[in-house]
Amino acid sequence: MEEHDITLIRQLPIQVLEVFEQEGGTATEAMALAGVTADELRQIHFRMPHDRFRAMLTFCAEQLKKPQFGLLVGRALRPLSFSSLGISCLASDTAVLALQRLSRFASLLATGAKGVLDLEADCYVIRIRGARTRYTSEEEVDLVAAALVRLVGLTINQDIKPIKVALKRSKPQDPALWYDFFGNRILWDAAETSIYLQKESLQAVRLSANEELARANDEYTERVIEALHQSDFIRRVNEQIALRLPDGPPNQAQIASDLAMSSRTLQRRLKDEATSFSQLVVELRKNLATSALRNGSRSIAELAFQLGFAEHSTFSRAFKGWMGISPQEFVERCGS
Repeated sequence: MEEHDITLIRQLPIQVLEVFEQEGGTATEAMALAGVTADELRQIHFRMPHDRFRAMLTFCAEQLKKPQFGLLVGRALRPLSFSSLGISCLASDTAVLALQRLSRFASLLATGAKGVLDLEADCYVIRIRGARTRYTSEEEVDLVAAALVRLVGLTINQDIKPIKVALKRSKPQDPALWYDFFGNRILWDAAETSIYLQKESLQAVRLSANEELARANDEYTERVIEALHQSDFIRRVNEQIALRLPDGPPNQAQIASDLAMSSRTLQRRLKDEATSFSQLVVELRKNLATSALRNGSRSIAELAFQLGFAEHSTFSRAFKGWMGISPQEFVERCGS
């Protein structure tokens, strides 16, 4: 799985922006760099591409000059930050059942995410695996580890410190905040991120549990994940559009032919996915443009041609319509 195939639930970038503002940052600047709008974040089923989320998280840490920013975000996460999965975890009979749900439905939070829960002697071990870990920044390692510890603490209604934590990141210059949150037993530069938790506290049955509510949310979560898998069709359509863009924006009939189906079938299937061919072309151009400008991989003139715009000025007008600023202003903000 490539990074552009990985998406995250909208609650995670929202939490990043909230903490960024609390720490003195300006959310609109981070949103502009990541190529995301407030309207998009308000959409219940919006998912943010991983490369844009990673860029936003790194930008926030660098702007604040706080390498611990990912840790701050993870510590601030609330049950609803995990969407329906957070409610299921809080309603679980035990923290073990909550962690099993988290492992089972991890792909709701991030495509390709995988959690493994193992029992070793007197402790449970949560191991963070999956395709997305290849692209994870140090800030994101901190965020995920802190969020998991935070969620377990909320589930058992008390602050906890793991027995041990292994982090797939280098040791920071001043690790005091990490030791304060995770405890003194941290293994740095680990092959994978793992959290070791005391067995007894996780197995205790909670008086406030509601397994019926948890199972109802499980069913909803399963439906959402199934819908995500169905959207693989959108990815295939986007791939064909991207191949044809340098020759100018393709029409629906061309892409239908590339996918070995009729134009009417393509239109119907896109309608089933609550989108349209023209929407896909606009969104793909926007996403490719913001990603390329942020990474500095092409000049504005080259990018305009690559995206199928006949004139540099036409691309600039379209970009300003998407983002509210010109391509040059976007580049300058990314570099600041």
